[in-house]
Amino acid sequence: MTIESQEIDRTLQKRKIARRFQLMDADQDGTITRADYEGLIQRLLDAYPGQEGTPVAERLRGAYLKLWRALAYSSDADGDGKVTQEEFVRAVISGMIGRSDVLDRAIKPAAQAVVDLADTDFTRTLSLPEFTKLIGIFGVSAAEAEKCFHALDADGDGQLTTDEIVAANQSFYRSDSAAEPANLLFGRY
Repeated sequence: MTIESQEIDRTLQKRKIARRFQLMDADQDGTITRADYEGLIQRLLDAYPGQEGTPVAERLRGAYLKLWRALAYSSDADGDGKVTQEEFVRAVISGMIGRSDVLDRAIKPAAQAVVDLADTDFTRTLSLPEFTKLIGIFGVSAAEAEKCFHALDADGDGQLTTDEIVAANQSFYRSDSAAEPANLLFGRY
């Protein structure tokens, strides 16, 4: 890979990570805070009526707040309790790309909690309709969701497992290819 292509790759990664930041910034104030994570939790729970107060909701809340603590620890350079887009992009680029242990520890419990919430037929996997509803909460169209679903369904069984979702998250953050199917996981960037 040439120096020029590495810069292009970083540009692609920065665009994707900036999109992810926008989705996490629930109140759209230009920073991510614990309140944004609490807002994301509530947004997910509101989409699945009857889940508030259940063990599934408590696992989701615990996993997302653990993600917030990890994000704040690794990204909040000035210690003000807010993560700016610049801090977020810098932390993700420098700390997560190429380090599967960091992503696995941070993302797998949250991915499992989200699968548990969105798995309305109790198969411990997500079907196309379940996946479409879930990522639609974050503004991904049904057409994009379907394209993404089929690309991420590694074994072609019509279901997404937690492992497939974790792998998609890893690919989203690490891939330097514009053709990577996981790039659609959080919508157009």
